[in-house]
Amino acid sequence: METRLTRKDLAFIGGCVLMAAVSLAVGVHYFYRAFPEASIDFRVTRDEAKEQAVDFIAARGFDLADYRHSAIFRYDNDTKTFLERELGLEGATQVIGDPVQLWRWSNRWVRELEKEEFQATVTTSGELVSFSHLIEEEAPGASLEEAEARRLAESFLTAELGRDLAALEFVEVQTQERPNRIDHTFSWKLRDFAVGEAYYRFYVRLQGDQIGGFGEYLKIPEAWERDYAELRSHNETTGLVAATLLLLTILAMLVSFFVGVRARDIRWKTAAIFGAIATALTLLAELNNLPLTAFDYDTTDTYGSFLTRQLLNSLFAAAVQGILIFFLTAAAEPLYRRYYANQIQIGGQFTPAGLRTKRFLLGTILGLAMTPAFLAYQVLFYITAEQFGAWGPAYIPYSEMVNTYIPWIMVLLIGFMPAVSEEFISRAFSIPFLHKYLKFRWVAVVIAGLIWGFAHANYPQQPFYIRGIEVGIAGIVVGYIFLRFGILAPLVWHYTIDALYTSLILFRSSNSYFVVSAALSAGLMLLPLAVALVLYLRQRRFADPTPLLNKSAAPPIPEAAADEPTAQQPAAPAPTFAYTPLSKRRLGWAVAVVVVSLGFFALEYEKPLDFVDVRLTRGEAEAKAVEHLEATGADASAYEVVTYYQNQPNAMGIRYILERDSVAVVNRLYQEDLLASLWVTRFFRYGEKEEYRVAVHPEDGSLYSINHLLAEEAEGADLEEAQAQAIAVQHLRAYGFAVEQLELKESSSEKLPNRRDHRFVFEAVEGDVRNVDELRYRVRVNIAGDEPVSIYRFLKVPEDWQREREESTTLKTALSGLLIVLIAAVVIHGLWLLVRRVR
Repeated sequence: METRLTRKDLAFIGGCVLMAAVSLAVGVHYFYRAFPEASIDFRVTRDEAKEQAVDFIAARGFDLADYRHSAIFRYDNDTKTFLERELGLEGATQVIGDPVQLWRWSNRWVRELEKEEFQATVTTSGELVSFSHLIEEEAPGASLEEAEARRLAESFLTAELGRDLAALEFVEVQTQERPNRIDHTFSWKLRDFAVGEAYYRFYVRLQGDQIGGFGEYLKIPEAWERDYAELRSHNETTGLVAATLLLLTILAMLVSFFVGVRARDIRWKTAAIFGAIATALTLLAELNNLPLTAFDYDTTDTYGSFLTRQLLNSLFAAAVQGILIFFLTAAAEPLYRRYYANQIQIGGQFTPAGLRTKRFLLGTILGLAMTPAFLAYQVLFYITAEQFGAWGPAYIPYSEMVNTYIPWIMVLLIGFMPAVSEEFISRAFSIPFLHKYLKFRWVAVVIAGLIWGFAHANYPQQPFYIRGIEVGIAGIVVGYIFLRFGILAPLVWHYTIDALYTSLILFRSSNSYFVVSAALSAGLMLLPLAVALVLYLRQRRFADPTPLLNKSAAPPIPEAAADEPTAQQPAAPAPTFAYTPLSKRRLGWAVAVVVVSLGFFALEYEKPLDFVDVRLTRGEAEAKAVEHLEATGADASAYEVVTYYQNQPNAMGIRYILERDSVAVVNRLYQEDLLASLWVTRFFRYGEKEEYRVAVHPEDGSLYSINHLLAEEAEGADLEEAQAQAIAVQHLRAYGFAVEQLELKESSSEKLPNRRDHRFVFEAVEGDVRNVDELRYRVRVNIAGDEPVSIYRFLKVPEDWQREREESTTLKTALSGLLIVLIAAVVIHGLWLLVRRVR
């Protein structure tokens, strides 16, 4: 009987409550042992950090009254990960804050359509750790010598930032010659502090003779970054394999969808309801994030254009998510209905009739009980895994979610989207689909659970498979519960656990609104449970679930019967059409238009880059590259080899030239001084940074460039700038450049562990034919130790011209959005016509 609670039901409910209570106690007690939390000293609020930054900028003589302000909480995740892996959480906590300033409030002040802006960063403990004043490239300023500029930087570092020069070691300088000033950037590292090969750095940037910025950061060694990237690649590869299997599942769902459409077996209303909820939540969440996205406002847009683009992006994201959930629901529901006849229909779960059934009450109770059970399982799993060397990043006890308009919207979205999408794909569809072809139900449950589990393997936990195993085991258990109790319990559990994790930061807030809204959002499934309990207590009985069961759903209309005309309504006669030939006049006009149109193809005119002629095959280009490399003394046979074709025209540069000169100038420049396309051969060894890239001319195989990439720790010379510049000039001569027609515009050097690297940028002198108006032809040479390792040719487009071309207004953005809407409307209409045709 399903009209009243039996002793068995009461025992079931008691078991769920007991399991939830025990699991909650275990989960809460050991949570931070399994998922340790980073320590953040929030001594300064976001508003207080803003005031401190404003005071600093005002003290430098700048008025921010007309600027638009935005702020965001930031930290360098690479630095956090490096410290935690190298020092452990306890060791990382000791150096974070002294000297490594990780947790920061970033402030930004901008004006629309102006490049000038200010940024200032204050740590959560109240220290000003960075400042940046962006100005136009053409802005006037002093042209100081390096020594004088360094004295100013050191004076600022000691007098205003309170740094002790004796505790710092000079590392590098960068010099850039601007049209009306010279900029310098000086960097130092902190003595007597290192984590492995990582050093803490400080820099000061001068714009002419004015402070243009300063900052500090942990310089992570390149070798560690490569090792960690290799470690993470195992996660990503495992996740990619699982994602591929999920993609195949979705393709199977697509086939199933069209089969359902043809059989008229799709429950459109159910799919539309789920899709509408996804659309609404996504739209609200996207608009809710506006205070955060405002930090990344591009000043080449008007603010109205930015808001319009955000609105269009929000509408697009909402439509995509809605369509996705609509499709997943429409594809999964027929298979679920067909295979699980004694379960309540997906569309009937949350209806008034569904709420009054015993199955809804028990399924919701089970789903809610699964939430603390899963929490306890995760806690015990990772405490055990830690004993065997497993690692996971520390939890960050802060989220920018608290700075949105309605924080709990994100809780609803993060709860709803994974619950519906993943449960419909991996349970409601995958299990019956795999059961159909594999014949064994338990095999279907295991495979579906493991695919779902390892789709989470791209999380940073190590070893790479640990997250897949953890979620995969849970997936198998949830799969069994799905078979036993239907889709409701997994849906309730999945929503609640994701919503709970998302809302943890709100629960910890001192703001009562955050706490209450988090409780209501994460505990949303308690509401229908309460309704079901009240209805049962008032009526003393449950509703009969039979009308809501899958087996009670009306069978689809047979296709033959649907298409066969009835006796009372005979088929309409086939329509007849009278053909009316075109008049001679119209035919004449048509012929004339075709002839004139074809005539345009016969016109001879010069087009940009129409001279490109790829005469060499890939193999011939590779052979030429090997010759050029071995001519330098390198052994090409010691490397893996890959050859590819590369286009390299500068679209903005070409556009600039065509606005001021002819196509012939573009083609001459790309034939004589640049190349529009190249054959590039890469010589590399797996797992090593060092490699060569040899670029050759696609017509004759002549050498265009050889770039030698070296590991950061590779040994080399420590040259003075003048010595390195002499090597760069000699390298230019070796490539056929007339060095007297080039002048040095930028230079920089960096002290690496075992050598010093230099970078020089040369520019064609005033009046050179390679320059067009304010566009400049440039060549960059990199020196590693005493070896010239690369040469790059490029066009430098004027910054003010480029910003002007990138500017966007509200009208432009709206028109672009309208075009996208029209294209989407045509696509959707075409899909609808396809669906009608299939039916």
